[in-house]
Amino acid sequence: MIYNISDIEKELNITLDEDQKVAIETILSFIQDKKGTSICLSGAAGCGKTLVLSILHNILTNNKKVYTESEGEEPNRYVVVKPKED
Repeated sequence: MIYNISDIEKELNITLDEDQKVAIETILSFIQDKKGTSICLSGAAGCGKTLVLSILHNILTNNKKVYTESEGEEPNRYVVVKPKED
């Protein structure tokens, strides 16, 4: 599971700030390396958490090892990433 942040920005026509880039890279690494069972993304209102989750949901949609679901309703919607059954 290798993703290039620059390619993601170009494909989605967006510019991520450094914190958003680090969050995406950290979460993808967490998933790839199976570092635990859960990870939390938190931050102040308006810092881009929803954008980060939308990007993760988008790029992991066709992943062979995990699947994503968007659950809940705004403003309490969240993305769940779960391992696929073998």
